[in-house]
Formats: sequence, structure tokens, C-alpha cells
Amino acid sequence: MDVIREQVDTRLLYKSRQAAIAHLLKRLREERDLKQTDIGQVTGFSQSAISKLESGERSIKFVEVDMYARALGLEVGPFAKAMFETMWQDDDPALFGTGRPGA
Repeated sequence: MDVIREQVDTRLLYKSRQAAIAHLLKRLREERDLKQTDIGQVTGFSQSAISKLESGERSIKFVEVDMYARALGLEVGPFAKAMFETMWQDDDPALFGTGRPGA
């Protein structure tokens, strides 16, 4: 594993990754012509909770990923992979090396 060469601002990194996931959740829902209430019917999440996930106001918990994937009609594996790829798309390899899956 590569050593981090510079100090990483973890708050900024967290916010950036959370925003990327929020955008992905919304994009995938809209591509399927689903409403937030449609997702809520499958997941049990309120429309307000889904809105907060899609705006980045609230982060999705690991245990919720499977429920959200099912609501979108996706298998959890490809959905989780898309989430990770979305988070990593702007990472600087000089900071994190190539030790992540798919790199």
C-alpha cells in the first residue's frame, strides 16, 4: 500500500465523495423515471430522507445501499461498484496510489 504523500483534508474529501454519491443516486433514479416516493415505497425511506440523500445533506449508510439498489432495479454489486467509481473519479493518484480496486 502506498504511503500518503501529503496531508489529506478528510472533511473536504468526505464532502466531495458524499456529493458525488448524492448526484449518482439522483441520476440513477431519474434515468429510470422514478420519483422519490417510488424509491420510498420499496425502501421504506420517507420522501424527505431520499431528498436529503440526493442533495448530499445526509449520507447513505452501508446497510441502506442494498435497499436503494433494489429500488432502482439494480444488483447491489454493480450499484456499489458505481458508487465507488463515482467517489474515486477525482482522486489524485499521487495521494492515494493505485491500491484501489479497478485502478
